[in-house]
Amino acid sequence: MNSNVGLVPTFEFVRFCFAFEGVVATRNYAATGAPNTQGEEREASICSFERWDIEEATRRVFRGIEKMSDEDAHALARLEIAYYQCELEDALERANALVASPDACVAMGARTTRLAIHVACGNAAQAYVDLEVLKETCAKGLVCRDDNYLFATSVLSALRVENIVMTSLFDLPDLSVGMDSITNGLKMYFGYLIALRMLRMGQPEGAIGIAYTFQTLVGPLFPGSRTYLHLVAAAADIILGRTDAARREFDEAWKLKDEFGVLVPFVEMNYLMFGLARKYQDEPGYEEESRRVASLVRSFRDGWFGLRHRCGLPCESEQLTVLESHVSGLAALGWRNREIANHLSISENTVKHQLSSAYQKLHISNRGDMRKLYLRYENHAELWV
Repeated sequence: MNSNVGLVPTFEFVRFCFAFEGVVATRNYAATGAPNTQGEEREASICSFERWDIEEATRRVFRGIEKMSDEDAHALARLEIAYYQCELEDALERANALVASPDACVAMGARTTRLAIHVACGNAAQAYVDLEVLKETCAKGLVCRDDNYLFATSVLSALRVENIVMTSLFDLPDLSVGMDSITNGLKMYFGYLIALRMLRMGQPEGAIGIAYTFQTLVGPLFPGSRTYLHLVAAAADIILGRTDAARREFDEAWKLKDEFGVLVPFVEMNYLMFGLARKYQDEPGYEEESRRVASLVRSFRDGWFGLRHRCGLPCESEQLTVLESHVSGLAALGWRNREIANHLSISENTVKHQLSSAYQKLHISNRGDMRKLYLRYENHAELWV
């Protein structure tokens, strides 16, 4: 297993983007102000300030992260590598050490990764403690006008926190429009971020186009972001009913896993792919890691729902099993029972049973109700975590 996944081709990527290449892009990244699932207005962002000049904000992020020392960049890179490769005990030990750093920005970056680790491990209580600290520290850093280093770290951490919790906490602009002046590593991240947002907002064709464009633009570097882009494209293909294309994208992502040990994206993106990984559980070369992903998905769901409960956020799908979530999501997308059965490698009777159980748990009666419930969520895929 290559231990240099986060260091390709040089430390440049880590210096400019240490907080992006881990868990970051599995959650919604932009504050939208959309109504919540109960039709009520969301609470105001905890950090509200005048709209930034987007290009200037991007330049400040670029200049700020450049100030990180090589030693700190290396330490954070090693933390991200451990998390990427699902070496969670090692990652947690590294995060704990870095949270105590005298450099407040290093401590913030490490705490953000530790939040992701706690969620992945199902430790919602510990995740909530880190979340509360980050909400305060990020809010202060985002309004800092005279310290680019603190500002940049706060932006990256705030984006990542929102992605983890899948809700809007900070009044963040779309920094992706200022990409001309930033590194290829950040471009790959923003490309993934845009593609994922388009997917969640019901634009799978656009998501595929963005994923292909950015992979072509940047080339064969940055395996973490490339893995995420392949999986976004796979998820979009499933939504469009293109199962063969989805499998090809999944295969490309799995090759990166074999080469670099990048496993976390398969855990975080599992819910968006509606059970695609199930097809691989009994195939040569996939069995052991597929089962490991399945186990990690269960702990990830426990951590995510537990954190959402503590934040007072909707958790309607918590009572569904992973399989019920996959079947229900595909039904909401308009798939027929036979198509769902073929995709998930189960019988049509099992599909019917899973749907019936999901209807009962969600207090609905048919596919039409399931579709309406699906559309009530700001991020359409949020229901199927």
